[in-house]
Amino acid sequence: MPETLHAGRLTREELDLLQRKVMREWRNDDKLAATEPRKWLNLANDGAIRVALSERPEPGYLSLKDLHWPLVDDCLPCEDQSIDHILLHDARHAQDAIRALRTGGTITVPPIRTDLAITLVDLGLNQEAPTVFRKTASNASLDAMAPLREREVVLGDVRVPHPRLPT
Repeated sequence: MPETLHAGRLTREELDLLQRKVMREWRNDDKLAATEPRKWLNLANDGAIRVALSERPEPGYLSLKDLHWPLVDDCLPCEDQSIDHILLHDARHAQDAIRALRTGGTITVPPIRTDLAITLVDLGLNQEAPTVFRKTASNASLDAMAPLREREVVLGDVRVPHPRLPT
């Protein structure tokens, strides 16, 4: 996981706008309505941010193609605790997916990936169903919830920004 924030990270508001755009595209997809009517009917704009870390697009989920971002250094292009649901297919992205997941958010894995399920349990998520894992306040460490800190160097000395104090 990187120690500094990437300048191109997306905020929750930017992800929300992208999610709305993707939902409109999926709702207007006649092919999905004809071939998979249940998935098409279940598309709901409930304000949740959904990201699919898979190679093919999933109905109702943002894909990395929608985010215009390759997974570089296994880092998702969003701020900490900004995603509600993640569809995860690869254990390489598990730790960063947990970082990006909001408290109360879920990660869904394919049923055949028992190794990925074990990894998520080892990383501290609660298993609610064989393929669904939830991040709760009790299993979210304060370090994982804290924003990544930028190292600021002034005249060769490392300066850590101090929190502002109320006056």
